[in-house]
Amino acid sequence: MSEIANVNKTIWEDFPMADESSYNTNIDISQIYISEQGKLAALNFGRYIGYDGFGYGEGNVNRGITEQEAFDTWDQVFNAQLQVYRRQLRGYNITEIPQSVYDGLMLYFWAVNKIHFVYSNEGVYDMQQYIVDNDWDTVASMIMRSNFNKQECVKAATIIRLADYGKNKSRSWFRTNGIHAMRNNNEATLFTQEELKRARFAYYAETRQFLPFTPESTKRNTVKEYENTLLTNKFLYDGTTNSFTIPKEPSMTPVEKLEVYVNGDLIQNTFDYVLSGTQLLISKTLNDQDIINTVIRI
Repeated sequence: MSEIANVNKTIWEDFPMADESSYNTNIDISQIYISEQGKLAALNFGRYIGYDGFGYGEGNVNRGITEQEAFDTWDQVFNAQLQVYRRQLRGYNITEIPQSVYDGLMLYFWAVNKIHFVYSNEGVYDMQQYIVDNDWDTVASMIMRSNFNKQECVKAATIIRLADYGKNKSRSWFRTNGIHAMRNNNEATLFTQEELKRARFAYYAETRQFLPFTPESTKRNTVKEYENTLLTNKFLYDGTTNSFTIPKEPSMTPVEKLEVYVNGDLIQNTFDYVLSGTQLLISKTLNDQDIINTVIRI
């Protein structure tokens, strides 16, 4: 269907605009990228689960997965889909687009894997011409009618037309919630054997503690499996340079994944060292032949 009946339209003027500038300011299509708010809203379509093999809903691993691993996998898949979305959007010959519209259309694409078709109870809407014409009222109204992943589509529509991203949970919240879920499900004996095995690893990797009721032999195996995932490096200070290259860029948010030791003593980020990509710069005073050990956690 190329038109939407008046009875099915949303009267957007009845709702407050959350960010006038985001909706009313056009940005060159070659310069625009999804906002941090938009990306976080997309992440909020799922939840971090350490024991199901998917984390945030993407990828597949045999063992338990940390929040960082889950996010990295999700981020890779999301960015790949973002590139597909950008190519499709360029096909409409749009030269400019508001940030909220760009974000909302990407979220709709992420939710249903389509950019201009909307499956509703009354039929299939074709939004292509409305996108070309920048008729965002109609585009958002059609998306509101979606009967597939309804909640996510409503979120996408309100972002498009009202620049309203809502109150999204942070990665720190997801991590904490995921840890509590593993502990609660373990105590309520809700896990299958495979889920329990994954949960024990993920819980230990996130907290360095064992799930209650874990057998001693399983504890030893869990520690060994976790330690095999660590990326360690050793440097010797020669009295000339306090800058060292580590083998991989570690994530430092929402939880620091890099540990730095000088002669066995743990030193602090920002106070004793700073990190830029894979370059580790130690500001703490070093003595000749000091041993620097780094550990990058999953």
